[in-house]
Order: sequence, then structure tokens, then C-alpha cells
Amino acid sequence: MILTATRRFLQYCLFSTALFVLGVLPAWGQVSLVVNEIMFAPVGGEPEWVELVNITASEIHIRNWRIGDERSVVTITVDSVVPPGGFLVLTKSSGIVNYHADIPAPVVAIALPVLNNTGDAVRLFDPRGILVDSVWYSPSWGGTGGKSLERISATGSSLDKQNWASSVDSEGSTPGRLNSISPLLFDIAVAGLEKGDSAIRMKIVNEGLSVAIGGKASLFQDHNFDGIAEPDERVSGPYPIPDLPAGDSTWIVFVVDDTVPGAVQYIGTVHLDSDLRRENDTLVLKVFNSYPPGLLVLNEILYAPPTGGVEFVEYINTGSRPIDVSGWFIGDRPGEDGKRTLLEFPDESAVISPGGFLVVAADSSIFTTYGDVCVSGSDGAVVILNRSSLNLNNDEDDVVLFDRGMTLHDSVSYSDSWHNPALASTTGISLERINPRFNGNTPEAWSSFVRGFGGRDPLSCQQHIHGVDEPG
Repeated sequence: MILTATRRFLQYCLFSTALFVLGVLPAWGQVSLVVNEIMFAPVGGEPEWVELVNITASEIHIRNWRIGDERSVVTITVDSVVPPGGFLVLTKSSGIVNYHADIPAPVVAIALPVLNNTGDAVRLFDPRGILVDSVWYSPSWGGTGGKSLERISATGSSLDKQNWASSVDSEGSTPGRLNSISPLLFDIAVAGLEKGDSAIRMKIVNEGLSVAIGGKASLFQDHNFDGIAEPDERVSGPYPIPDLPAGDSTWIVFVVDDTVPGAVQYIGTVHLDSDLRRENDTLVLKVFNSYPPGLLVLNEILYAPPTGGVEFVEYINTGSRPIDVSGWFIGDRPGEDGKRTLLEFPDESAVISPGGFLVVAADSSIFTTYGDVCVSGSDGAVVILNRSSLNLNNDEDDVVLFDRGMTLHDSVSYSDSWHNPALASTTGISLERINPRFNGNTPEAWSSFVRGFGGRDPLSCQQHIHGVDEPG
């Protein structure tokens, strides 16, 4: 009986040695396949999955390997081979292919144990039952919200949280592909883009493992805001980048003409012929250059609308250039704490042409209350804030206008006493500015609209500055 057991042990040793020679199994204690990526918190119906990578110089047959979580393991029963440096994706469902443009590696569907979003283990055993790799992950490591948890270095520690992070790939994960956060031999990146006085500063980092030689940097002004650096949008460069050792960084300064007011979008790019990762070669910076203050002036106020009506204010562009008011703010008088309520315009293009009008309304009922409100593309634009009111008091208040850089453009402190004293009630009657070039903080600059019911149709494309629709 002892001889039989000994014979079986020797047969097992000879069989294991043969398997290793054939490249099927690693040597005893040798790390071979490692857990390289984990999708434990997918979204939109994507199944959970785990990616393995072969870090040896031999192919590995995956049949009879086992994988599990903290509580259970399952056996892989399919015949599949992972080549040296190759990947294998183990998934709960083959439907994973519907969530990725391409998975250039074998995909094996197995009864993968449920991976807890709050933290769990992924354990990998070879056919001999040897624990080859294990990861005890936590959501604090990354990998939440539909992004996978990627391993930075396949040869680094599986248990070191510094060796793991969320995928930064455009798909949110990289099944069957090189991890988006893994270092490459050659990889330079734009790590920062900052605006200074008449200059844009670009930070460039060598994220590769070798010295980056011969890189170039360029700056583009993205006129159409599409995030694509077109050749005719180049404003500076290409400039040579100093040779960068691995992990080193440098700054490139581009002198720019930043006198153009409004929103301006810049794109910084780097180029290295040997670069193996192009996704981090571009960075977009959107800045705002203030317009000269005083060009948009308050022209009409309806602070006490009739029942069913809506508060609105109207501005007129008295300047000679179009003004983009996207992301601007209006506000009222500061409270006892010295703070005022600021209401932000939607971050959408709303351009007011010279002589054109801007109406800011609390809600969209302005379109049903006033029939001939002009729309964007004529003389002006209507900005709807989707609120119950503009917070304007019926007796007196401030109306202030700030651009997105918080430059004050107009400020009027109105009073209900500015209305025509002959009116029995000012409810539903707007205050109109007699001439936008008059001082807006004097009663003499304002009067009541009394022709018809309620305020003059805002943005009617006929304004009293042109001698039409004079207030009563």
C-alpha cells in the first residue's frame, strides 16, 4: 500500500514536470497568470468580468484552472491557450462583446462568482490547486461607476492598492487590451494647460519607461469648439520639447493674443514619433476673456407681472461687436449677510448682435404671454432660467449683470416710484429705459409702458432707441 502511494506520487511529479516542459503549467511557486483587470461594478447591463494576463515567456493552457471570489471558486473547463504576454477575459456572459468595440483576446463565459461592489477578493488557482494570484480589492482603489479596476504593473504587487486605479480609457475599460494606465516604453503626455497673462503654459510629462527624445509641442485655438486640433487652427508651435527622462516633466510657454473677448478654447498637443499611447497627447482648455463692461445695459424690467405672467428683464447691446452671454449671471440686491443671489445663464451659445436685445425670463411662459418674442438669430436672444421668479422685489431692488469671469457689466437700483404717478397700479406694467445711454440709476432715465396691457412685448425687434414704441 505504501509502495502504491509512492508510485502515485512519483507519477504525479513526472506528469507535472512534463506539463511544465510543454509550457502548460508554471514551475512550483512561479507567478504566471495574474489578475490584470476587474469589472466588478458594471452599468447598463454589462456582465461582470475579470481579465488575466500571461507574464511568462511560455503559453499557458487554461483548462482546469480555477477562479473565485472570497467565498467560492469555479473551474474553467474550456480549452484555451494564453500566449506569452497575452490576455484572457473570463466573464459571466458572452454578452460582454455587445459593450465593447473590440476585444482582441479570447473571451470565456463561466459561472463567475458575484463580485461585491463594496469590496471582495479575486483568487486564481492553477490545476494543481496552487494559489497563483489573489487581489483583495476595495472600491476606494477605483473601478466604480461602470469603470474597470486596472492593474498598473503586471509584475507589481497584487495587494498594493497603489498598483491599481480606475480605467481612463474612452470605453471605461480595456478587456483583452493593454491597460489604459499601464506604463509603456515611450509615452509623453500633456498633463496641464494653464492660462496666464498673454500666454498659455503647457505641462508635459514623460509617462514612459524610456527617455523621450525629439518630441514637439503645439497650441491650437479651437474656433469651432469641437475639441479637434485642425491644421488651420494652430496658433503657436511646433516647438521642440527638451529630452525627458522617464517620469520627468517640463513646461512649454506659448505667447497668445488673448484680447479677443468671450469664450476661447485652446488645445495643447504633443507629438513623439515613437509614442505608444496617443490618447494623452491632447488637452483642452476653455477660458473666458471679459468684454469691456457697460456694453450690455438694462433696458426694461417687469418685476411685478400680472397673474399668470412672468418676471423678465431686457438688455440691449450698445457696443459694436457681438457678445456671447453663455454662462453669465444676473443678481439682485445683497441680503443682510452681504451676499446676493446670482442666477446663471445656461452654458449654451446665446450671442447678442450690436443693437440686439437679450431677454432673461424666469420661465418659458414668456412665449405664451407675449406673442412676438424674437428668437436667437434675429436681433437677440431669450434666456430661460426655469425658475418661478427672478427674485425681484415689487417695491425696489437691484438688477446686476456679471459675465462668467465675474466682471460687473451693469447695475441698476430701481424703485417702484419711477413709474408714471398717474398709474393706479403698476402690476403688470414694465419699466422702460427712455434712452440706454442715460444713467440707469436715475428716475429720469425710466418711465412706464402704458400702451396696451402689461409690459411691451420684450425683444419685439422694435425698440424705442430707434424712435419706435416710445414709453408713455
